[in-house]
Amino acid sequence: MSRRRDDSMFASELQLEDYLAAHPELLNFVIVRQAPTTLRNGWLDVLGIDEHATLDNAELKYLSTCGSTMGQLLDYAHWMQPLTMNDIVDLAAQGEHPIDLPAVFEERFGKPLPKQLGGRPRTTLIARRFDRRTIHGIEYLQREGLPIRALQWVESAGSVQLRPFSITDQEQQELQDQRELLERRSERAKRTAAKREETPWTPTRFQSPRRRL
Repeated sequence: MSRRRDDSMFASELQLEDYLAAHPELLNFVIVRQAPTTLRNGWLDVLGIDEHATLDNAELKYLSTCGSTMGQLLDYAHWMQPLTMNDIVDLAAQGEHPIDLPAVFEERFGKPLPKQLGGRPRTTLIARRFDRRTIHGIEYLQREGLPIRALQWVESAGSVQLRPFSITDQEQQELQDQRELLERRSERAKRTAAKREETPWTPTRFQSPRRRL
């Protein structure tokens, strides 16, 4: 479980997942939570299906992505590729939060669930912060025509917004990280100097070791 940030409304990735499940309009698809897979990781955080019956694997990172995130996304994308609509209906019924996908789809979009999946499966990475390697990988795959995107979750007035994230945002984030690091170092230096001023200096008389005869 991730450690809670002082300024965050969530204490864990699971709470972020709960929030997205309670606000499906943020992703605009029917959410299947913790869908089982045959991969070593075991479960998809969120498997979605939109009104056009297009699959979307939404991988959640409560705080930040890391160097291994792209490999995880590619594993999921490869696993999803051969799935059929019948497979998705079965997955929705078998997950940790089972749902009747045809009924939920019709209630959400006002039409029956299509018999066939529509379009290529998408991948969505949702995180609070992104590392440079992951963003470079996502932008490369986008240039190659693969349906993948990065969304940054941002808190605002007690709610959450999902914003598209790019390499420009990454550079601005790194500059902000550097400023925050300098501010923390400056504060530590000030506290250290203050402690030194509070502690009076007492001279110690130096005694040379006795010389043996």
